[in-house]
Amino acid sequence: MTAQDVIGIVREVKSDFEREEDQGLLQRDLHKAEQALAGKYACERILRALEARGEISLVGSRRVGRAR
Repeated sequence: MTAQDVIGIVREVKSDFEREEDQGLLQRDLHKAEQALAGKYACERILRALEARGEISLVGSRRVGRAR
């Protein structure tokens, strides 16, 4: 498995967490939304760690939020 494969998987998992976060907020399930948010941030930390090691170069600002 290459670094790009791992990066792709982490991005897919992050996307899943974003969907779960949105679902939790829509369903007013704050625990679900909170857990998904924690997972999403963990994925972001992994991607930043890979970037720091020179494995990848992230495009765009890290602080850009999504519209709700």
